[in-house]
Amino acid sequence: MPLLFFKYSHFVCEDILGLPRRPEWHVGLPLGISFISFTMIAYLVDVYRGVFPTEAKLNLLSALVLFFPHSIAGPILRPLDLIPQFLRARAFDREEAYWGFALFTLGLVKKILLADQLAQFIQPIFSLGGGSFAPFHQLLGIYAFAIQIYADFSGYTDMALGAALMLGYKLPINFARPYLSTSLIDFWRRWHISLSSWLRDYIYIPMGGNRKGFGRQCIAISITMLISGLWHGAGWTFLVWGIYHSAALIINLWLGRGKIPQLPRFVSIVLTFQVVAFGFIFFRSENFYQALHIFSEALKAFWPLYYPTKMELEAAIFPLALVGLFFATHSWDDHKRLKKALLNTPAPIAGTILVGLWILVYAISHNGASDSSFIYFDF
Repeated sequence: MPLLFFKYSHFVCEDILGLPRRPEWHVGLPLGISFISFTMIAYLVDVYRGVFPTEAKLNLLSALVLFFPHSIAGPILRPLDLIPQFLRARAFDREEAYWGFALFTLGLVKKILLADQLAQFIQPIFSLGGGSFAPFHQLLGIYAFAIQIYADFSGYTDMALGAALMLGYKLPINFARPYLSTSLIDFWRRWHISLSSWLRDYIYIPMGGNRKGFGRQCIAISITMLISGLWHGAGWTFLVWGIYHSAALIINLWLGRGKIPQLPRFVSIVLTFQVVAFGFIFFRSENFYQALHIFSEALKAFWPLYYPTKMELEAAIFPLALVGLFFATHSWDDHKRLKKALLNTPAPIAGTILVGLWILVYAISHNGASDSSFIYFDF
């Protein structure tokens, strides 16, 4: 009920019921209310199902919900993820703390050096509806936002996991190189994993999942993705984003049922990224009409006779460089791979790199080039 009141009261009253706008319906949204609510629902359902015993100690249950690294923007935790760790005796693990510090640094770099810098290019495009920008810039803005939201959210998650490790706790990973997905189904196994698995276990599977025929599965997917869209925000654009993904997932499943030739892996990755990136237009836009305008204008960049001018290319050099840097390094964004590389690198060299990254982050964040809050703080 608190989640419904704080997050959806104005949407229901004004957008659905058509009542006049009133300030009292626009109450402030408490930080992390969506993540806290879903964590508590997971606890209640797991106890009801017998997956986890009733926790009699209020301090342990409170610690599950309010453990500060994850409380504001996830990952969404199940009771088995954390409460057993509270009950075990812990000793300081130097190697895990070292990796935790490096992981925190990685998240900070994603946020400050990538997400915030791309935001400066993206903000004018979406705030003006793309009207004064060339098709090439609008298309680049769409791709850049897909990278920004990933770097922003996975950056926060890396910092949360790193802070927890330095305290002696392990939180579940939330991303697994999602832009290397070969299908939309694969994407949702890699993107915001704690939310995807929550929706799967507590909504999709209880509605029948894939056990009661393709038609029932399509209904379960549609309802699950609608809830996912509304979870992210109370607005028609988020609802359309959920519908968009449910339709794309159903098409993905339908094609998988036939004898469709397997596409080359690279082609599958590129096509999947296009579907995801263009879907994020509805996620980022302020209203449905703005989203459609940006969508249609960006498509003009694919016209055979369209070529960006020299001036357009020069104005996009910096965001193009950041986008290129992201795709060149995305395959390395793997915790197991990075941890192995870190531990195999001599400490003086690894320490110098980490200190250099902190100095770079400090310099950028203190010269006014980075002033964006975390995107998922709004959810």
